[in-house]
Parts: sequence; structure tokens; C-alpha cells
Amino acid sequence: MVNLQELFEQCVAECNGNKIDGTKKFLIVAKKTVPDIKMNDCMEIAGFTSKNEKESINLAQKFRMNILNPTRNYITKKLFSMTDSEIENLWGRTEQEKTEDQRAKQEAVKAKLPARTRTTSSKTMSFLDDLITQ
Repeated sequence: MVNLQELFEQCVAECNGNKIDGTKKFLIVAKKTVPDIKMNDCMEIAGFTSKNEKESINLAQKFRMNILNPTRNYITKKLFSMTDSEIENLWGRTEQEKTEDQRAKQEAVKAKLPARTRTTSSKTMSFLDDLITQ
């Protein structure tokens, strides 16, 4: 069994102690080593989580902006030889529906990264029941 903390530390060491670059490398290596690893596990190992909710939100945002998005964009560029504007169009928020080709490219890139574990609130929203059933 692979010790993911040791794997993370090895990735940081291979990037001359640069934690940001080491974390980017760790995402890809961890996915190859443990195919069903989740992004939250990687964030925790890399130190991007906190018990303090406000701090945890801030760390998650830093993780997305400094680690996940650049890594995702780099993988996209390498796999599909896309320009920066094409990458922005592929991953950015647009009014247009994504084409089948764009969705396939997104899935190919996502397959190289740990799975997202986004949790959504399951609050009772009875005020919507009538609208849904009509």
C-alpha cells in the first residue's frame, strides 16, 4: 500500500522544495498510483484543508486558483495542443452549451486528475415541490 503523505513529500522534494509545483505533480502521480483517489484527499495531504470553516474556504480557493486550474490547463495544452484562448473557452464559463468534442476533451483531462468530491446541500426545499410537480 502506498503512503500518500510520503508520495506528496517526494513530489515536493523532486520540485526542489517548491510546495506549489510539488502539489501539482502530486495530483497527477497520486491519480496514477491510486486511481480512485479523491481531490479532497489530495487537498488534505497537501495541507489545503482546515477545521476552521472560513479558513478552509480560503484554502480551497487558493488550491483551485494556484494548483488545480493551472494543472488542468497544462494537461489540456499538452493533450490537445490548444492555445490559451481555446483553453479558456473550454474551461471558462460561457453562455454557450459545450460541444460534444469539448465535453470529451474535458472528460479526458479530468481522467488524469483525482475525482472531484463536490458535495451539495440536501436541504429540504418544500417550497419548490409545487413547481416541480406541475
